[in-house]
Amino acid sequence: MPAYSIGIFAAISRFFIAIGRGSEKVKKILESGYKKDMKLKDAIALVRKAIKSIEKVEDTNIEIAVISKEGVKITNIAELNKRV
Repeated sequence: MPAYSIGIFAAISRFFIAIGRGSEKVKKILESGYKKDMKLKDAIALVRKAIKSIEKVEDTNIEIAVISKEGVKITNIAELNKRV
């Protein structure tokens, strides 16, 4: 899976983006844990693991964008976990 750079502090691949401090470590965790047919709950857990590997942060402070056929939903991980 090829990765592309956006500026100095960002990295993007075909399925996710990591921006800012620690983005390379986050990207590696996402790349190693990503599976094409992941369930939303598994994807949320992977994002949480990746972010918490570089930062002590509450789930309410981790924003995530879920892109699906229904559109784009931007929320925090704590709210998503309540719904899945």
